Amino acid sequence: MAYPTKYERQYDYVAYQNANPTRPLPATKVNADLNAAAQSTSEIVDFLKGFSRDDGKLANESVDWDQLSLAVKASIGDTTSVDEVLERIDEAEAAAVAAENAAAAASSSANSAAASVASAAGSASAANASAVAAAASAENASATVASIGGDKYAFETSTSMAAPAVGGVRFNNATLGSVTALAFSAQSAAVGNPNIGAFIASWSASTNTVKGIIEVRKVGAPGTFAVFAINGAVTNNTSWLQVPVALVASGGSFSAADILSVEFSRAGDKGAISGIRAARISFNNTNFTFVPTNPNQYKLPVWQAAEFNVGGLYAAEPHLVAAFIPPAGTKLIHLHAQIWIISGLKTTGTASVVAKWIKNAQVDGNGVLLAGTGIQVATGLASPSFWGADSGVLQSTGIDIPSPGDYYNLFFFFDTPSLGSTVVTVDGNPFHSFAMAHTFE
Repeated sequence: MAYPTKYERQYDYVAYQNANPTRPLPATKVNADLNAAAQSTSEIVDFLKGFSRDDGKLANESVDWDQLSLAVKASIGDTTSVDEVLERIDEAEAAAVAAENAAAAASSSANSAAASVASAAGSASAANASAVAAAASAENASATVASIGGDKYAFETSTSMAAPAVGGVRFNNATLGSVTALAFSAQSAAVGNPNIGAFIASWSASTNTVKGIIEVRKVGAPGTFAVFAINGAVTNNTSWLQVPVALVASGGSFSAADILSVEFSRAGDKGAISGIRAARISFNNTNFTFVPTNPNQYKLPVWQAAEFNVGGLYAAEPHLVAAFIPPAGTKLIHLHAQIWIISGLKTTGTASVVAKWIKNAQVDGNGVLLAGTGIQVATGLASPSFWGADSGVLQSTGIDIPSPGDYYNLFFFFDTPSLGSTVVTVDGNPFHSFAMAHTFE
């Protein structure tokens, strides 16, 4: 639509009135001017209807993509506009650097030529003003890009764990929830493609299980994001790096060539162990008889002595008389027992022996195990390889992460062909055993 015709008055009524003060205005002239004004007004109204509504606001679909400013296009995620804004930022920064260099050169000239101090100072002042203006221009250009933080990368849709293009990043699965590894180019997509490979390689330096957090967001669309936890060692392939991850949270989806902001937060190192406790108890006899009340049940031995008890780890316990009881805050308990017999086992029947660590055991009046959680089992067979002419050794070891109130002890079980009816006696041969525990707080 063409612009409305601009109204221009066609007749000088003031001059006519001055010359003919008693005569009316010429009707034909008045009519022609009014028609011209009416035509211009009508064209203006029609012109306004082309892009405005009757409520004074812009008409629907009256603004096209070409009418949007560069800043608006960049803020809604148009990658071409974002690139142009970034290019302008680079140009402004380059202009600022050039201006600063000019100011430095002018200042140097002033110091070396005293006769032209005034002229050089004027030049330096002008250059400084140019630098300030260029810096302001760069700042204004930066403000048009929404939330560009972290290191910039371009998204690639390939799921192959191989070298991305310079400035590229890819995931090993198209479904965010199934991603277990990220591949980063050692060079980011920032201006000049700086190499940040050494920085990425340090992302798994924490001694914690979770090494850190990676937050990936689409530039100009903060609702499109993925947050990953690093759960293993970074593999440095020189030109690209592979980072093992697990998804924490996400929103939206990424498309090919999306400009992404990548930010890394390191996890702290694993806390140190603050205290260690230890205790050892023993049993030594030359005549040990075991008659289980119930077939195939474990029995609690009566320990003879506590050889050492650092930190009170071996203490009174209502169900077992005494047990290894970890204090609150214990991170780990290590349990170890050893049993051995010299010169063989003499019994009224053939037997084998089992030693088993039990957590939170319940026993009957004869010390027979009724309930509890087994930690570890080790078994010695009644064969020459264990109970023959030579001495034999049986060991039982367990490791556990205790909860408050847990307690531990060692139980024995002699198995006979008649399932417990045979008396098992070590007669005249030393039967030795010890049980010990260490806790780490």
